[in-house]
Amino acid sequence: MTRCEGNQSGRKYAVLVELAETDPVPENVVDRHKALKEFRDGYVSAALKQQWCV
Repeated sequence: MTRCEGNQSGRKYAVLVELAETDPVPENVVDRHKALKEFRDGYVSAALKQQWCV
């Protein structure tokens, strides 16, 4: 969860990621966490820009 700091200051946004069993994911847990963090960071950054938060 992250807080909007722009025009809509005070609003909070959360992201839920569900992976289907057919989606390829790295077998190594460390690699999986890294891939998920990279996706989350990019997605949240773009979404906050769309909401005029940054």
